[in-house]
Amino acid sequence: MIHLPVLNQLTVEGYGMYPGTTDAPGLSIKFGPGVTLVVGANGLGKSTLVYMVFRLLSGPYELQGGGEGNALGGKRIEIRRLYAWEAQTFALRVTDGATAATATLRYSIADQEYEVRRRLSDLSLEEFRVIGSEVHYTTEDQVQSVISSASGINTFGEWILALRLLMFYFEDRRALVWDKSAQRQLLRILFLSPEMSEEWSRQFREILELDSDVRNTTYVLNKEERAVRRGETALTQSPEIRQQISVLEAAQVKDQSILEELSDAYVGTQSERDAARLSFLRAEQQLEDARRTRERLELRILETAFPSTSETARYIVAHLVSEDACLTCSSQVPGYAEELRDRLARSACPVCGSEFSRPATEEGVDGSLPDAVAAVERAKDHLASSRERRERAEGAYAAALDSVAELTARVSAREAELVSLVRRLPPEDADVKERRDSVAARQGRLASDRERLNRMRVAFIELQTGVNSIVVESADAVKEAFEAYASGFLYEECTLSWAIYRDRVGEGGPLVDFPSFQLDMTGASFDSPVRRDGPEFVSESQREFIDLSFKMALIAVAAGEAGSIIIDAPESSLDAVFAARAADVLTRFAMSSPATRLVVTSNLVDGDLIPELLQQSGITSPDDDRVVDLLEIAEPTAAVRQRRDEYDQVRMRIFARAGEL
Repeated sequence: MIHLPVLNQLTVEGYGMYPGTTDAPGLSIKFGPGVTLVVGANGLGKSTLVYMVFRLLSGPYELQGGGEGNALGGKRIEIRRLYAWEAQTFALRVTDGATAATATLRYSIADQEYEVRRRLSDLSLEEFRVIGSEVHYTTEDQVQSVISSASGINTFGEWILALRLLMFYFEDRRALVWDKSAQRQLLRILFLSPEMSEEWSRQFREILELDSDVRNTTYVLNKEERAVRRGETALTQSPEIRQQISVLEAAQVKDQSILEELSDAYVGTQSERDAARLSFLRAEQQLEDARRTRERLELRILETAFPSTSETARYIVAHLVSEDACLTCSSQVPGYAEELRDRLARSACPVCGSEFSRPATEEGVDGSLPDAVAAVERAKDHLASSRERRERAEGAYAAALDSVAELTARVSAREAELVSLVRRLPPEDADVKERRDSVAARQGRLASDRERLNRMRVAFIELQTGVNSIVVESADAVKEAFEAYASGFLYEECTLSWAIYRDRVGEGGPLVDFPSFQLDMTGASFDSPVRRDGPEFVSESQREFIDLSFKMALIAVAAGEAGSIIIDAPESSLDAVFAARAADVLTRFAMSSPATRLVVTSNLVDGDLIPELLQQSGITSPDDDRVVDLLEIAEPTAAVRQRRDEYDQVRMRIFARAGEL
């Protein structure tokens, strides 16, 4: 299990955006179970406050290539230090450059509490300490090492990724439920052991590096081969030898091109063979499940149709029906067993064929016997087609392997002959010979690298198969948690489906099966759930809360309901009925565990969500510790200074409405 940060307290001192009050200068927030509400007006620093918490947890580091919008599944999760101007984000928002400003965050990871303090002028670390001990750290490397060890997340880059995808809702609002690329990385971080996750990252990184090297080497080698061929064409001596070399090289080029195509085809047949094998195993399991369902129905019919029959008699009939074998002589009697099943399906006695004297029922068992019998036949047909596919794939794989081996031997023999002929060239051909030798050596290294890359890809596919089996163990729990949250937010039926999507690692190689969840939902035109493949297929408010439900579910399952979420309330897109439901689910999540934190930021608007949140959280006054009132704490904007009375009236109405609900 991984451990996400649980916010405890934020203190900001000497920062011009949050002067505070005479009695309580600066800003201080104590986060506890339930909702912490940050309210204010445009320009008072709500987004600044959220970003400050993020930077206290991530420090002056960001994901390589940025944390927004980019496909994450096909690249390494690495970090870079912020550029100087990026680290001065908070300094640029105040007139004094935040020269004396600091921010301090207390938070827990698992059972241990930590405190980090940073300068807001450049995000430099002043102190990181372990609460309850005398241990202090003063370097970023030490902080990152402590966080990775405590959270069970291997690298600091993966820590930042988890923060961005699960904890913080920035303006880009990456919709995780529709982002298969991001799910590939996050599901691995959340559900694998640190050791297995590290091994996955190592293999993934090495494949990307070698894939890049192979492509670069191929490009350079092609240029060198063209140069060698031009040099050889210019030479006029030793016409017979050159004629032989020319003929052999032409054949070599052709065979090498064919070999490359065969190698690619070989990798494809290997991938198809593995997929066919998996499909066959699944078909076997489906047939077994269908047979078990049919047997349960048949046994239930026997019990209800013949309640007075002895257990022994029912056992004998049930054994013949389900096992196709005689209890006395062990002979296989599938025809007789099929006849017994047919009698049962016709509501007749399986022994004598007489119609039941009393009706048989299938009460307590899902489905009907005819449907179950049909399902068995379909499963048999599917198994037969899967077996044929597997046999075809095995044959294609063996044929491809033989072709590659045969052509490789022929190319190697011809290469040896070419080397012998080149040695017979006159001295003036030495330059061309040297370049030819260089190309040959590079070709050898390239062939070796390609073979090594193929082996690495095969090993990674095996590892990913194990990863998928681990993640799928938690799939039902994630789906149940998601549906519990989503059903509270939405009236539509909204479910997750466990799915596999296929993608490559690098720019070549076979397709790899990666885990993901996909969304099915009903709608005004759909009576039953249909696949929603992107955020554009749902409304704005649905999109927000569907993705929030998914993230809440992941936190609940992967982190044991211990974690924090910070969101901007989408009050503008909610109607009155939906707002009440949204507030109920948000409050329920926030109160699900003593180690759960939910921070909601909002403008002072006459919507329904904030009053509902206040009412359901039991907050009746802006003086409640769970309310961060930026009208009182933050440096006022021109609008606030000129319209302060109107803002105060809106605030009073919001809290009054909360008391009336």
